[in-house]
Amino acid sequence: MCTDKTIFLLPFAGGTSLLYNRWELDNFTFHPIEYSGHGSRFHEPLSSNMDEIAEDVIRKIEAVKSKEYFLFGHSMGGLIAWLIAQRIKDKPKAIFISACEPPDCLNAEAYRKYQNDEALMRYMKEYGRASERQRTSEVFRKIFFPAIQNDFRILSEYVYEPCAVLDVPIIVLYSKEDTRMRYARMDNWKQFGTDVHFEQLSGDHFYLEEEQNRKRILGIMENVMINV
Repeated sequence: MCTDKTIFLLPFAGGTSLLYNRWELDNFTFHPIEYSGHGSRFHEPLSSNMDEIAEDVIRKIEAVKSKEYFLFGHSMGGLIAWLIAQRIKDKPKAIFISACEPPDCLNAEAYRKYQNDEALMRYMKEYGRASERQRTSEVFRKIFFPAIQNDFRILSEYVYEPCAVLDVPIIVLYSKEDTRMRYARMDNWKQFGTDVHFEQLSGDHFYLEEEQNRKRILGIMENVMINV
């Protein structure tokens, strides 16, 4: 049963709802989203494209959302949050987009190389996404590895289509230390909403996993959500 205010949390490519298992705020209900074929939904088919992911998440949101709801998405999750806000009938009160370039600037080419297994394994090692033991496990090979590779394929095939400007607050979080993002492009988010704000954090692409950043993000979210 949700409270009057619910926050739906969308993971990055290859991520699961466990990313947000320590996120909480008084008087708000957090609802981490699990993508099809990921985490607890590993037995379900992986999505074929971004449209399928967005529509699947919209169904989840419409099944449980309260009168007032918000969206938070990190990296690929940020793009999905924006797509959902574009499509869903009852708009969120605000969306939080973290470590995600604007839709018209997405560097799809950068994700194509990860269809090569060795390149993807190097990525996993470089960003500490799995230990050596995990990377050589059967579960990783059969469940986790295909999920992240599929997400990267979907990102590599994403094509931006011009759309309406959102009339809800958009809070863009980023870090200049995030080498996966092109910082100069982040300002383009101003074109996608009538009320766009920016918040700078520190750390690499996965800065939200650091305790101090998690607390700061929650503080930013709380301040916005109690004032919209």
